[in-house]
Amino acid sequence: MARWDGLSTYLNLGRTPLYCGKDESATNGFFRSYMNFAFYWILRAGHFVPVEQPCVSLEMVGSIVNSPNV
Repeated sequence: MARWDGLSTYLNLGRTPLYCGKDESATNGFFRSYMNFAFYWILRAGHFVPVEQPCVSLEMVGSIVNSPNV
C-alpha cells in the first residue's frame, strides 16, 4: 500500500462546491485538493461526464491543466 504524508491533512479538509459558471443555484459537484492530489465528485453524471455535466467537466479539466503542481 502506498503511503502519503499529506493524507491526514487531506481528509480533514472540506469539500469545495462546483457550480456551472457564476450560477450558484445548483451544486454540480465538489472537489478537494491538497499538495499534488485532487479529487472531483461530479454529481448527476456517470461515465460520460463531459456529456452529462459539460460546464463542470470543462472547469475541472481547465483547473487540472492550469495547476501549478503539474
